[in-house]
Amino acid sequence: VGPVSPSVAPSLAAGWAMAVVAVVGVGAGAYAFSRPSVGRSAVPDGKAPIDQVPMTIGDWVARDLPIDEEISPILRYNACTFRAYRNKLGYEMYVWVIYWSTAKAVKDYHHPDICMPNRGSDPLAKSALTHATPGGRTLPLAFREFQQRNSGNKQILVYWTQEGRSFWTPADEAVAQNQFSYPFKWIAKRTGTRPADDFDDRIVVLIGSPSWGGGDGPKASLLDFSGRFADELYRVCPWADPGVAKPE
Repeated sequence: VGPVSPSVAPSLAAGWAMAVVAVVGVGAGAYAFSRPSVGRSAVPDGKAPIDQVPMTIGDWVARDLPIDEEISPILRYNACTFRAYRNKLGYEMYVWVIYWSTAKAVKDYHHPDICMPNRGSDPLAKSALTHATPGGRTLPLAFREFQQRNSGNKQILVYWTQEGRSFWTPADEAVAQNQFSYPFKWIAKRTGTRPADDFDDRIVVLIGSPSWGGGDGPKASLLDFSGRFADELYRVCPWADPGVAKPE
């Protein structure tokens, strides 16, 4: 199966705009309340340089995509980038990176397994996996595959969320779905004893692509690109770097 045609690509880009709303709660937390700024930020001016991730990563070359006007007031982020990386074969990866300082919060929590079906896509696959990047880092990823009801098009995506260098786990997501108790657990965590280099700036990364054929090829390509992208992200945001694995 060949690459996505130009006529289909815009609708898929719009789909990823909605997908990021679906994972925003994972990225920014489940706050139905205003939260106090009890954490520490690694970026004093609140301007993490996520836009400095290279536009060319291996064989993939990016173009910036417009961010829908409805996204910003919902997510209330400090910085956001939305790009499409395209290779020579015409395949594309859609990439969202969103950053919040400790003083920011979203209005509500949305889980992709709930929101994506509500927006017209049925789940086909769901898993938690780890992936080693070319730079030796280990990424804990949430993998999802959806199929649009109206078109039959399939989409695959991975996402991860960090507070400082700490990755959210599936258990963290489960806790965050409880909108009543989560803010209090967040406050308790940050008022306790914390390492001197601990920050709670938040980054959510969502990377997805159309599933262009059967087999493991699309998923393998998505994971490979995600690892390369992560290495570049941590180069420009070293405070979020989980660290390079030590050789055995």
